[in-house]
Amino acid sequence: MLGCTVIAFLVSAQLFRWEPEAKAPRRAKLWAAAAVIPFLLLGVWENKHDHVLTHAVTDFRSMERSSPPEMPVR
Repeated sequence: MLGCTVIAFLVSAQLFRWEPEAKAPRRAKLWAAAAVIPFLLLGVWENKHDHVLTHAVTDFRSMERSSPPEMPVR
């Protein structure tokens, strides 16, 4: 979490400009792309393998089985 915070701060410092007409340098755009690419790759990998979705469904079904029965509504 701390590492992500440091990376986000560094990227935002590179991209931030006080003047609206000032353009972000190419290096800053590369920093932003480098920060986003791992998340995109993780999303592609997860869509292909469904590990997180499978665990979430299994956990949800486990919670449904162990929860007390619902009280009737009057």
